[in-house]
Amino acid sequence: DPDDFIADPNNYETVNDYLVALDRETRQLLAKEEYLQELFFRYKYDSENLTDSNAASDAKIESRTYGAQLTKVRQQILNLKQDVAKPDFGREI
Repeated sequence: DPDDFIADPNNYETVNDYLVALDRETRQLLAKEEYLQELFFRYKYDSENLTDSNAASDAKIESRTYGAQLTKVRQQILNLKQDVAKPDFGREI
């Protein structure tokens, strides 16, 4: 799979191969979540504590941008967990 954080079950011959890909996808999503969370809080802090109003305003925009991306990644993680928890998970391979 390309590094788009999506494991496609059609690309794997066995359930085990797919599970390995899902593990990789999960690890990548968690790393991306951690990175975005760090950026979000860094810019949020700056938006509240910088004395330069232009820099604070720019930081506020950045915190919103990274906050939206963080929400999206967290939804992807939740969707992945829900897919794995389905009773028929892995049967389509």
